[in-house]
Amino acid sequence: GIMTQPALAYGGSPFLQQPVVAIKDRGNNIVSSINEGTVIAAIGVSSLQVDLHVDDEFFQQGLTLPIKDGIVAFSGLLIDEVGYPYSLTFSLSNALDGPTIIDSDDFSVHVGSPSKLVILDEPLFAFGGESFPRQPRIAVVDAGGNMIVEDSLALAIEVNIRNNPSLGVLSRGDSYYLRRKVKNGVAQFNSLSIDKAGERYQLQYTLLQPLSSGFETSEIIITGHPFTVKIGSAYSLKVIEDTNGGLANNQQFFQQPIIAFVDRGMNIVTSYPAIAVRAFMVPSLSYNSKLMIDTSEDTIPSIVSVTFPQELVDLSGYIAGPGDVIPIYVSFSDEVIAVVDPLSPGMMMTLTLNVLSGSQTSVEATISSISVNVRLKKLLFE
Repeated sequence: GIMTQPALAYGGSPFLQQPVVAIKDRGNNIVSSINEGTVIAAIGVSSLQVDLHVDDEFFQQGLTLPIKDGIVAFSGLLIDEVGYPYSLTFSLSNALDGPTIIDSDDFSVHVGSPSKLVILDEPLFAFGGESFPRQPRIAVVDAGGNMIVEDSLALAIEVNIRNNPSLGVLSRGDSYYLRRKVKNGVAQFNSLSIDKAGERYQLQYTLLQPLSSGFETSEIIITGHPFTVKIGSAYSLKVIEDTNGGLANNQQFFQQPIIAFVDRGMNIVTSYPAIAVRAFMVPSLSYNSKLMIDTSEDTIPSIVSVTFPQELVDLSGYIAGPGDVIPIYVSFSDEVIAVVDPLSPGMMMTLTLNVLSGSQTSVEATISSISVNVRLKKLLFE
């Protein structure tokens, strides 16, 4: 018979109430004289098709225990997958007049407490100073790998550089905080970038537990796979060496200026095609000029395309749910600058999307802060 039923089970953790099986006579009395034979524990026939495990601490004893004084007390039994109904079957190796196989009562396995992090998506490569093409998505799971959905809003995940080959700086647009709150068990990062080009960068993600006045760092950490930050396309000019004095009467400067093309991370773009750079005098105490630019004949920039990430379009590897940030790229025929109205600094430019079904309510995507006050041919909305 079963003296103690399995109960209080949480995914991936040993049952808080472990089963105890006893050999009894017809009067339901424990036969304490039996010290031979074994009892094997297994998932019940009527249960969901999963595996019964033993915690590492009790791994050597396994699922088969010897009978001692007519009793077998199991330890460390656990089931990873959340579900109901589960039952256990206990089989006796000895031959008895009565039944040698018995099933436990049905019980549930519930979602446990946060135990580890799982990387759902991460950058495979990046360009200096530009947002990662694939932004990290991190899930919080219990010891059995079940996602922590309920009460997950109290959790957050922080990201930092674990391996930093080029002393790069990790940033998130114009935000100071490199952390995201967990929604429906997942933290979705956005606008992350690293400035310096280099190979084998690695990001580290840390679970933050709630405090009354914020968060505290936990010991639940995971490190991502190495990836390369490549030199991006030319974005601006950078003065490598400036002039260092000179003499009047058309004499050469003592130190001639050196100018370089750099990407958004200030990495020198060595592959930029040969092109002429012209130096001009700027207004100073000894020189002044007035410059007029006629734009009356310029063409008006037009929208070329509105696109989503390719992995979202072909549904390969990109899963979006409530609360996730979906990037939308609007490409123009010429470089444009998105500016904020100084009279309404809190009003950001939005992109209105059509709704084909449902509530017929328009969906608006707000322009990303990295696309504001910057000359670009492609604007990012989220």
